[in-house]
Amino acid sequence: MYKVSFADGEVLRFRYRVVQLNRLPWRRFLKSDNPVAGALMAKMKIADRDRPRVKLECLRLLVTNRLDPSRTHLIARFVDAYLNLNSSEEQRLQKSLAAADLLPEQREEVVELLTSWERKGMEKGLAQGLEKGREEGREEGREEGLERGIEKGLERGRHEGALEELRLMLLDELTYRFGPPDELTVAKVRAIDSLEQLRKVTRRVFTAPTLQELGL
Repeated sequence: MYKVSFADGEVLRFRYRVVQLNRLPWRRFLKSDNPVAGALMAKMKIADRDRPRVKLECLRLLVTNRLDPSRTHLIARFVDAYLNLNSSEEQRLQKSLAAADLLPEQREEVVELLTSWERKGMEKGLAQGLEKGREEGREEGREEGLERGIEKGLERGRHEGALEELRLMLLDELTYRFGPPDELTVAKVRAIDSLEQLRKVTRRVFTAPTLQELGL
């Protein structure tokens, strides 16, 4: 309630409805066509075991409501910020996505929106790059100067860190989709040294009917 009053009486009073998101059951909004409901599910009453499913349901609502790209990514970032899953929950999310009742194009859109793992990979790559940059900077410091050596090492380390994180993510997804990969498949994944190619293969994991058609 908000009110304005003086000595001779009250002149204004507002009464607001209070909605406590953390008391609302998220399942009530599963069939909603309101994109705001899809976003706010991430802040509702969620049992720990349901966190991966709720994140998947939020993203499913996004792709089925057919918003424009800017609104879709805005809400997806909100969901990702408030439902930032740990590694175990991420694995359960990937399993749920593989079994979800989605059209192929919807599945691809959900995969596109699952960006938290890539952010983590870049952060890890940055940390690795910084450490590698310091080491290489010391070695190259006499010829190029410490600062330039660190910059070069940081760039190489960031790239290698992102590559390794994507390779691990791809191998995890292959395991969930087709079972543990054989040595040849692992070697092929390890041989990919292009971030763009790794991203393309990762997006195709959930739509390729067989491992052979994945195009490694």
